[in-house]
Amino acid sequence: AGIGLALGPSLSGWMVDGLGWRFGFGAFVLPGLILFAGTWLIRETRAEVTPRIDVAGAVTLVAGLATFTITVTRGSSLGWTSPLVLALLICVGCLLTAFVVIERRATSPILNLSLIRQRRFMGWLLAAVTMAVGFAGVLSFLPSYLQDPVGLAAGDAGLVMMLPTLPMLVMPTVGGQLISRGAPPVVIIAVALFAIAGGNAWLASLHPAITPLGLAGPLVLLGAGVGLAAGNVDAQAMNEVSQG
Repeated sequence: AGIGLALGPSLSGWMVDGLGWRFGFGAFVLPGLILFAGTWLIRETRAEVTPRIDVAGAVTLVAGLATFTITVTRGSSLGWTSPLVLALLICVGCLLTAFVVIERRATSPILNLSLIRQRRFMGWLLAAVTMAVGFAGVLSFLPSYLQDPVGLAAGDAGLVMMLPTLPMLVMPTVGGQLISRGAPPVVIIAVALFAIAGGNAWLASLHPAITPLGLAGPLVLLGAGVGLAAGNVDAQAMNEVSQG
C-alpha cells in the first residue's frame, strides 16, 4: 500500500500522457481480477466462536458516510443553504445517530465505541487523520496545478510527484529503527506531523512559474513526514487497542 501511494501519482501521469486517461482507469481491471481470483486460493481461518454479523451497524455506517460524501459534493455546487443539501445533512445526522445507538446495543459491533474513551488511542487516530489530510490535498490537487497553470505535461507532472516517493519508502524503516532503539513514539509522530505541516506551508508559495527544483524542498519534506508517520501511527494505535 505504501509503495502504491508513493508511486501511484507518477505512474498514473505516465499512463495518462502516453496511453490516455481511459487506460488509467482500465489498468485496474486485470490486477483486480487477479486479486479476486487469488482469494479463492487463500486458506480461510475460522474463529472458535462465530460472532454475529452486525448488519444493521454496517448498513447505517455505509449509508451515513455515503450520504455525507454526496452532501459535501452537492453542497459546493448548490450552496449549503439549499433545501436538498439541508435535507441531506439531516439524513446524515439521523443515520450516524442510529449507527451509534445500534453499536451500543450490538453484541459484536463493527466499531467498539469504548475505544473513543481511550485518550491515547484517539490521539493516535487524530495523528493518522492529520497525516492523511496533510498528504491527500497535495496528492489530489498538485498534479492538476502542475499541468494548468504551470503547463507541464501529465507525464512530467508525474515525474515531479516522484520527489516525495523516496523519503516515503525509506522513512518508515528509519522510524521503526528509532523506536527499537528507545526513541519515544510520541516524539517521532510529533516530528512527522511538523514535517507534514511544514511541507504544506512551504507549498503555499506555489506560483505558475515555479520549477521542479523549487518544489523539491517542500515535497521531500512532506514525503519524509508522511513516511515517518506511516511507519509509526498504525502500530501504536493497535498497541493501545490490545492493551485496552
